Amino acid sequence: MGRWTGTLRRTGAWTALATAVALVIQVFPVSVPPARAADFAAREIAVTDDEAGRQAARAIDKDGEDARSVWVQLRWERDQEGPDATTGPATVEDVVWVAKDMASARAIYDEQAQINKQFPEAFYAHKGSFPLPITKIGDEVSGLSACLDCTAKEELRLHHRVTFRRGAVVSTLYLYGAESTTPQSLAIWYATQIVGRVPDAAMKAPERVGGEQAESAAPADGIGQPAAPPKVALVMVEPKELAVKIGEAGKNAKLKRDKDGTDPRGSWYDVRYERDGSGGRFYQGPVSVQNAVFVARDVESARAIYLEQVALNDELPEAERRVGQKFELKDANEIGEEGAGISACERSCNAGGEIHVHKRLVSRMANVVSVIYLWGLSHEDGTSDWHARYFGDLVVSRSRAAASGPEI
Repeated sequence: MGRWTGTLRRTGAWTALATAVALVIQVFPVSVPPARAADFAAREIAVTDDEAGRQAARAIDKDGEDARSVWVQLRWERDQEGPDATTGPATVEDVVWVAKDMASARAIYDEQAQINKQFPEAFYAHKGSFPLPITKIGDEVSGLSACLDCTAKEELRLHHRVTFRRGAVVSTLYLYGAESTTPQSLAIWYATQIVGRVPDAAMKAPERVGGEQAESAAPADGIGQPAAPPKVALVMVEPKELAVKIGEAGKNAKLKRDKDGTDPRGSWYDVRYERDGSGGRFYQGPVSVQNAVFVARDVESARAIYLEQVALNDELPEAERRVGQKFELKDANEIGEEGAGISACERSCNAGGEIHVHKRLVSRMANVVSVIYLWGLSHEDGTSDWHARYFGDLVVSRSRAAASGPEI
C-alpha cells in the first residue's frame, strides 16, 4: 500500500444555537456514560440541548479521560439555509474539563486561554481579534471575538471564544454566527449558565494528587542509566472512524468514492468528497476534499508509511486537474507528531483573475498516518493552508483520543 491515497471531506452538519432566552433544541439520545471526577459529571455542567436551540444538531459528542482530567466535548451546528437560520448562532461548542486537582485545572486553563486568539474550533476564516468584555465569571476568565472583515458593509459574521475556571472545573465556549444572532452578550450569557452549574465541590479539590512528582518519570533507573523512553499507546480502531466525515466536508459536499483494505502493515480507508453547486461553491470551503487514513500495526510501520507519503507530496497524486507552480504549505509540521505539506497552483500563481490551488498535508500521530488533499479557489473562504491544517487536525485529534490500545 505504498501509494495509497484517500479522500475525505468535511461537510458541515450545520446546526442551531440558541439566543439568550429559552430556545429548545432537538434532543439526540446519549448512550455514552458521563465522564466523572470528584463525584460530579462534566456533562452535567456543559451546555444543554435546550440551551443550544431549536433544530440544532449535534455534530460532536465525546467523553474522555487523561492523566489530568475527565472531559466532555459537545458541538451543535445550525443549518444556515434553513428556516431556523435567524434564531441563533450557526455553531456552538463547549468543552468541560473536571480536573483531578487544582494544579491540573490551572494548567488546563492557562493552555486554553493562550489559544483563544487562534479560535481552534472555527471552520470559517477570521482575522485578528478584539476584546470580549467578560468579568466575574469563576476564578479566572478570558475571552476574545473576531471577524473576517470587521469593516464590511454587510452583516458581520462573528467568532467568540471564552475560557473560564472555577475551582477544579475548566470550560471553553465557542460561538459563530451573524452579529444579529450571535452578539457578545450571548457568549457571556452562555458562560454564565455553564459556570452556574459548577458545584461547590469543585472548590474543594486537592491542590495536587499524588505529590509534586506524581506526573514525572524518574530520570534514571537507579544504576546510573538513562530512564527507558516513554511508552506509546497504539490506536486500535478502524481507519474510517478517524477519517473526515461527510458532515464535516462542507455545504453541498457529496461522497464521490471511498474504499478500504488491509496489507501486511495495517488497514486503510480512502474517501473523496466533491462539492456541487454553482460558482458560489468555491466560497464554501474546498471543492474537493480527499482523506486517506492508515492505521499501522506498529509505530515503525507508520513512520515508513509517513515517509512514503511525504515523498509523494511533489507529485500530488490525488489531483485530477493540472498541477502548476508549487509553494509552501505553512505550519504543516504543527499537525500531529510529524507533518509535511505542499501547495500548488493549477497553473501559474501569478496569473490574473481567480487562482485555483491544490493542498496536500501528510501527518502522523502514533501509529496513524493521514493524507489530506484539497482543491479549490485560493481564498480565505475557499481553499487555504488553514483549511488543510483544519482537516488534518480533525484526524489527529481523533487519533489522539483513540490512543487507548496496548503500550509499546
